[in-house]
Amino acid sequence: MELTQSLSISAKQLYHVLITSTLADIKQQTGQELSPKDLKGYSFEKSFQGQGKTLFKVLKVEPDTCYRYELKSTKNTYTVSYEIKKIDEKSCRLHYSEKMESVGFLQSMNDMIVGTLMSPFKKKRFKKMLTSIEENVGKS
Repeated sequence: MELTQSLSISAKQLYHVLITSTLADIKQQTGQELSPKDLKGYSFEKSFQGQGKTLFKVLKVEPDTCYRYELKSTKNTYTVSYEIKKIDEKSCRLHYSEKMESVGFLQSMNDMIVGTLMSPFKKKRFKKMLTSIEENVGKS
């Protein structure tokens, strides 16, 4: 899935929300309190309710411009990228992409079918999440 959307919050604010969320997730899963500068290359085993465990690894962290990570399980590798472009001091453009590489033919076919069917719902939910971020950041 790929999506590009302009937001009425600064690149710095959007990046802050993404990193703060990641740091909170790490603290919840591992008990470790990290700072943003500790993230690049950081990995930990992440538990998903009913879905087992995956390896979460931060691939790229560039303040206010890029955040990329991957989730790797025995069935697939899921890579997520947030590319942020500053428009001006109060707005930015986000290019979000996610890619899944599956292990084995049957898993690939299953993931492709489910991905195709679920894509419109995922995009709609993701846009709603971005609107919520925009509204909540604008209040603070």
